[in-house]
Amino acid sequence: MNACKPDQWKWWTIDVAGIFCCLLVAGAVYQFGFKPIVDREVERRQQKGELTQEEKRAENLQIELSRLKGHLIKLRAAVDRSAIQLQSTSYLNQRVSEVTELATECGLQVNKIQPKDTVSADRYDMVPIQIVGIGTYQSASIFLHRLQDRFPDTGVSSFELVKKSSAAGLPASSRNMDRRSEDGASNSEVGSFDFALVWYAAPTVASK
Repeated sequence: MNACKPDQWKWWTIDVAGIFCCLLVAGAVYQFGFKPIVDREVERRQQKGELTQEEKRAENLQIELSRLKGHLIKLRAAVDRSAIQLQSTSYLNQRVSEVTELATECGLQVNKIQPKDTVSADRYDMVPIQIVGIGTYQSASIFLHRLQDRFPDTGVSSFELVKKSSAAGLPASSRNMDRRSEDGASNSEVGSFDFALVWYAAPTVASK
């Protein structure tokens, strides 16, 4: 086997040292030059995506609010026509319990449900019910739809959803609904909710 000549070792050593220096320079250029630029671009795109999702979600919430207002108008007209059989306000505690149970079924965590003062009309009584808690956007949407199906005498006068963080700590039924919506937003994002319900009950008969 031929032994390497001293000159060959010399050039080999120079080549290795040169390659090593090039790698150091390239690493430094990437770390202090290109990497910050790439990181800023990634952050910019992420913020743009989040903004787009928030705008889409706000648009969907506005559409949902308009739909609920329309349903409330139709409900009031149906009550005026006596097209819906109304329960007595003596069933208020039962109704509160049933609404709470429905919210839990939909994956919402109810922190407070509070009936307000009854407003009496000629043909019906209106009982405002406030329900407050936390849950995912999808769970809240499911609850609002099922509420109309299960309680045709109850409408939603207003609602508020405020984004918080993740679905950790919520009921398993809510976490299992962690899917992507059509606009690409994760439905596992948790928001605090505040729903203002209106229960139309049979008019109170004044005692003689």
